[in-house]
Amino acid sequence: MTHVSINRNSDTPIYLQIKNQIRDMIISGKLPAGKNIFYQETKAGVLSVELSNINNEKVFIMIQTLPKFEVFDPSKSEIAGLIGLDEDNLIDLPAMRVSTGIWWLVFGVKTLDKLMT
Repeated sequence: MTHVSINRNSDTPIYLQIKNQIRDMIISGKLPAGKNIFYQETKAGVLSVELSNINNEKVFIMIQTLPKFEVFDPSKSEIAGLIGLDEDNLIDLPAMRVSTGIWWLVFGVKTLDKLMT
């Protein structure tokens, strides 16, 4: 089995570490010729990864699991406080927890300019 290693202390971004190692495995023949479906274990489970040719470039395509949505009920003041906004800068819809493997807190803001200052 071929593995990809990640060095979290490297100056090279993680996505480039992965890309470079996969490219090297293709060139060296460690990824078998003709095989185009692989499997990656993630926090969301084992997902298929397909090796395709797009515009004469080898591209890996991973299909994510279906997202999971959960209503999350913090107060608007709690959310606003986390990101340094006033409550009136948030859209009046419930916050949601969303996951395709890693949970995210999703909520709406009225304008992005308040986040940029």
